Amino acid sequence: MPFAGHPSVGAAWVLHRLGLVHGPVLRQRCEIGTVTLRLGGVDDPVWLDGNRPRLGAEVDSLGPLAAVGLGEGDLVGLPTYVAGSGLDFCYLFVRPGAIARAVPDLQRLRRLRWQGSRIGGVSVVGWHDGAARVRVFTDDIGAAEDPATGSSALGLGVVLVATGLLPGEGQSRSPSPRASSLGRPSTLRCTVTAEGGRAVASSVGGGVVPVATGTIRRPRG
Repeated sequence: MPFAGHPSVGAAWVLHRLGLVHGPVLRQRCEIGTVTLRLGGVDDPVWLDGNRPRLGAEVDSLGPLAAVGLGEGDLVGLPTYVAGSGLDFCYLFVRPGAIARAVPDLQRLRRLRWQGSRIGGVSVVGWHDGAARVRVFTDDIGAAEDPATGSSALGLGVVLVATGLLPGEGQSRSPSPRASSLGRPSTLRCTVTAEGGRAVASSVGGGVVPVATGTIRRPRG
């Protein structure tokens, strides 16, 4: 993958915890370029600042809808965009009940990702009880659905500014994307900064929980 939020945040947290990096800011280089991570204490959230946001033209929703097993009647009337702040995704805004019915079609997803500029996948977004419920589908991570996608969360704020759901000036806290369809509840913290009606910066943050440790023994010679 050219870029992903969780590995970047996790790697920064581990390096910081081991004392291998110092200071509140760490820059990581990956295929999309250099991203900035902001660290506090060991138990504080790690924040990832994406690259300069990109917003493509409005796209026909029929292809993305078919790729996730939904139809035009599931849309809520908002435009469908390809956008990102590191890795691009296609964003579909649907009725809350449609999110649970989404079923990925891997062949359609693959064709969609390679039409024009490559995208990371399709992000299906709906609102429930004031929170953004999100499911992200792709065909190239070894599973059809990602339980929580930091790179997609970065682009969500970009699209929310473009559709007028977030202010076009200043910094806003983007609705926290929540995912639970795979039995792995996840909430991501997001902010977006806008100028003149367009997003100019986007960040995603979250805590890190160690689940395993290990030792690598380097062979002699």
